[in-house]
Amino acid sequence: MPTAKTISITLLIALVGSNAYWLYHSIDTGISYSYLHDEATECQKMLRVAVAVIPVVADPESDRAEVVSAAESASGSESFEKDGLVWISGLGLGFDETERVKMASSGPVDSFWPQP
Repeated sequence: MPTAKTISITLLIALVGSNAYWLYHSIDTGISYSYLHDEATECQKMLRVAVAVIPVVADPESDRAEVVSAAESASGSESFEKDGLVWISGLGLGFDETERVKMASSGPVDSFWPQP
């Protein structure tokens, strides 16, 4: 027959263990929500850039400089070129030989860029 002392120690260990689990779970959930918020903010920036670029891309007289300028003014950040795309706030814009937008990407270029 378990004694009162054994039962008390067992219950204390169970209480400390469950509190440790809930502490870990709360911290993990907070970190996950923080990452989720950061990703949502980044998506909002990309959407803002994409919406700002649409009227410029629709104009047949617009060129690369106008598209990039519209995207930079919407994002508030400067563009850079990498892997054949112009990147502005996480949105990559690909241009063809006539300086018109050929494609847009928000992820790895290999999955979107047409292979020769």
